Parts: sequence; C-alpha cells; structure tokens
Amino acid sequence: MTHIWKHLQVVLFGLMMVSTFASSAAADQLSFSGVYSTDAVMGGVYSSPYWVTIDEVSTLAICDDFETEVPSTTWQAIQYSLSDVSSTGPQKFRSPQPDGTTLTIEQEYYAAAWLAVQLMQSGNLNNPTLAGYYSYAIWTIFDPGAIGGYHGNNSGIVVSEIDKLRNEAFAQALNPTGPAPDVVIYTPNPSDVSQEFLVVKTPEPSTVAILVLNLLGIAGLVFFLRRRFASKLSH
Repeated sequence: MTHIWKHLQVVLFGLMMVSTFASSAAADQLSFSGVYSTDAVMGGVYSSPYWVTIDEVSTLAICDDFETEVPSTTWQAIQYSLSDVSSTGPQKFRSPQPDGTTLTIEQEYYAAAWLAVQLMQSGNLNNPTLAGYYSYAIWTIFDPGAIGGYHGNNSGIVVSEIDKLRNEAFAQALNPTGPAPDVVIYTPNPSDVSQEFLVVKTPEPSTVAILVLNLLGIAGLVFFLRRRFASKLSH
C-alpha cells in the first residue's frame, strides 16, 4: 500500500508541474476570426468584442488600439497582466495621453481593463449601442482622437456617454472599489504588427481548490484499494 501511495504522489506532482508550466507560457499565436455582432457599428467602426483565435481557441477579445490594422495572417502576441504594466513596457502603450488627467500609464491600463470587464457583461455585450460606447471609451484612453471614429461621432449624446464611461473608469483607477480587473493583455510582438487585445478571464477554480479535490480523490482511491487489499487478505 505504501508503494501505491508513493506512485500516486509522483503522478500528482507531475500533474501540478504540467499545469504550472502551461499557465506560465507567454507566447501565443493569434488570428482574427470576425466580429461578435454585425449590428455593433459606431462611427463607421465595428466595436468590441471580436472573435480572435488564440492558439487555435476562439476567444472574445477587446481591442484597446484604434489606429493599428489587424493583419490577415497569424501573428504572435505575448501575455501580460496589469501588474506587468509600466512606463517602460512591456505593454504596447508606454506614455499617458495628454487628455487633461494625471493618470499614470498603469492607471490608464487599469481603467481600460475595468471598462473591458463592464463591456463583457451580458447587458452591455448584447446591446450594440452600449458596446460602442464602451469600445470608444477604451480607445480614447490611449488615443483621444479616436472619438470621431472613421465616419464621425459628433452627436453630443454619443460623446457625452463615452466621456461618462471613461471618467467612471478613471475614478476606479484612482480609487478602486473592488478587486483589480482580471484581464489578460495580449501585446503583439513586434508591437506594430497588430492591435493589442484585452481578454477578460472567466472565473476558474483556484489552484488550492483543485489540489484539495485531487487529494480527496487520491484519499478515496487509497481507501478503496486498502479495503480491497484487506478483503483479499481475509479470504
């Protein structure tokens, strides 16, 4: 029985190492798959989110880069988190925009990530107008000139709603009222090969919870084997 337990320990350790290695992998292959909704158009631009294939997995991603074109071919991007953002990179945008605020680049990315999380809420995601407001609020953080879109967003109410959302995001960046947005930043490598994308992570079981479940499963297996072993000895 001790021999079996040792083998099970080795298997569990191996699974944990594979999981850790997979989660630490940073380089990904991306390609553009299409828009989420053909109705989500504002200022002559399809708004976020978009379907992006990341290492052969179709994923909803939010663009934070208004000017750069998306290539028709696959490109490489590197994963970063909000905690990686700094004035020297490695994310795409390095300097705060001269938009009248005093935010740092770290705070601007926090604001963009907060808006991305809000955009992905079903009530906003499936409302083309609100999706447009949130998209432009993100774009204008790093490019204030994006407000006009390509065909113009000169309606006072449109500009007002976009400014309102952006100001809410800035307020959250300055004084967070909750946990930091759980967002992955996919920065193209090299940086000018494509747009930069934000992916809102869905809740997953914690590593501790998974480990506990694994241990419970192993404990149950050991108990089962012990019962069978004892039963054989009794016969």
